[in-house]
Amino acid sequence: MTRLTAREFWPKYRDEVRKRCSKESMTDNWHSLGIKAAEVVIRPLEISRELTLDILGYERRTANEWFNSDLRVAFEHEVDHPYPYHDDGTGWRCELWKLAHIAADLRVLVGYYKSWDGFLCQLNDEIILMDDRMYRVPNSEWLFVFGAIDSNRERQPWRAWTINGDRTLIQLDDENPFCPIEYCENGKM
Repeated sequence: MTRLTAREFWPKYRDEVRKRCSKESMTDNWHSLGIKAAEVVIRPLEISRELTLDILGYERRTANEWFNSDLRVAFEHEVDHPYPYHDDGTGWRCELWKLAHIAADLRVLVGYYKSWDGFLCQLNDEIILMDDRMYRVPNSEWLFVFGAIDSNRERQPWRAWTINGDRTLIQLDDENPFCPIEYCENGKM
């Protein structure tokens, strides 16, 4: 059985995004870049785009039967859109709600915050709001990866968290932080 944990997924995903980063990607389509990076990390599993998820990784129990499979990774990469219900940098809330209703071993949410000030409280409040939906699947894990919507203004590295059984955020160690704007400005593309 192939399982990816939050601690395994994060550094692999971060490094794949870093490989694909360019000055053009800073203004173009981060969504596409993020999904392509997730595909590489999830690739040991079969990949599908069913369930209106950006990407999912599954493992068949029976070689010729798609419906006899287990969902190992559910991945959502949210880029804020100017919809009335989340024009404040919280478009990721919709994806959190969706992932909270998906039965997968690992649920990954990549999103962006408008301002670092107060963001962790907001993320924590949303996790509390989702309550027991966060752990509908026994022994499942969550990975939250967030960066600034405006890397020029915030200049903060992406950060990653998981949660424990009490739904408390635990920041994952990052020996190799990734700040897209600095990475691209230093010519490390």
